[in-house]
Amino acid sequence: MTILENIQTITTINITDAGSGVADNPDRFFKDSSLDNIHTTLNQTTNEYKFITEPDYENPQDNNKDNYYQTTFTIYDKAGNELIKNINITITNESEPLISKWNITTAGGSINIPLVSTHNVDYDISWGDGNQETNITTNNYPHTYTNAGTYTIKITRKFPGFKFNNGSQKDKIIKIEQWGDIKLKSMNRAFYGCINLVINATDSPNLLLVHSIAQTFDGATSFNANINNWDVSRITSMYKTFKNASSFNQNLSNWSLLNVTNTSAMFENASSFNRDISNWNVSNVTNMSYMFRGATAFNQNISNWNVSNVTNMRSMLQNASSFNQNLANWDISQVTNFSNFLRNVALSSANYSNTLMGWSALTLQNAINFHGGNSQYNDAGQTSRNTIITNHGWNITDAGHE
Repeated sequence: MTILENIQTITTINITDAGSGVADNPDRFFKDSSLDNIHTTLNQTTNEYKFITEPDYENPQDNNKDNYYQTTFTIYDKAGNELIKNINITITNESEPLISKWNITTAGGSINIPLVSTHNVDYDISWGDGNQETNITTNNYPHTYTNAGTYTIKITRKFPGFKFNNGSQKDKIIKIEQWGDIKLKSMNRAFYGCINLVINATDSPNLLLVHSIAQTFDGATSFNANINNWDVSRITSMYKTFKNASSFNQNLSNWSLLNVTNTSAMFENASSFNRDISNWNVSNVTNMSYMFRGATAFNQNISNWNVSNVTNMRSMLQNASSFNQNLANWDISQVTNFSNFLRNVALSSANYSNTLMGWSALTLQNAINFHGGNSQYNDAGQTSRNTIITNHGWNITDAGHE
């Protein structure tokens, strides 16, 4: 017997009196002591044989944890007649929808589902007001609601992903409750400008086909969800991912950036973010410009990052007013743009001087404009600063000797 997950009733047990042929009700019911049987019961009024709790394909409770339940029980009618039943049940996986909530502020209000237009679509949707539609193949598909209110929308099948892109629908979506099993194809500008967005989903989106999360949460000022379990190992661009996401401050230490080449403006103006990302492998990143510009709370030890392939650090830490770390271990030998790197930031004299000392030992790019912000250097730092200027022709702006 095969049953879809989340269905509690297994079957109805029909008992017929052997003598009269008349349907009878069970008088006694005994379950076998096997482990799988402890999850089932028989309602002796309705004759329904059912699971005690709804089976969940993702969290099987059977003995072998393989969604195959082997059950045996014995039923006696009032005359003492015995019936032994063996019922084996296979639980199958139900398609898990992408579940979101939307706020319709006026009667007769409508929404248009904004999609990534570069991919083919063919999805089914439940609008949350009793209406359902199947095989939708167009972008910005509309739906009108009779009444104002909050509506839960469920989407299944071939859906490439949202792309609000700071457009007309951005204020209407308020929650993602479940990502489901949809294979997304893009998260580029997915929730850009969605100022009311809150993510309550405990599962993770399927990002196996996604290569960019550029501007995914750009301007999503309410967003502060735990997304540390996302598999971003195939992502190559994190351009502006959290730009202007002013509430976001969650752990991202499990993220793998091994394939990422662009983190430009990733946390620009993410004014609350201050989490430990010291273990990130950024060895393939070439562009870190504006990465933490305006991230006023950020002050984490990123001194051991492998930045040897980075060429652009323009304004990387500009206006990151809390930042005060020693970057002496950075290999910045490929960097050709350091404009405004630490503008309006003051490293301690020790950290700034140590940074200059570490960098002066490298073979650097020539004729670089470097901005050390409001940082001051000590005597040892001055020697290293002079070495960089003399050997490589750098133009260094800072707050001078302490």
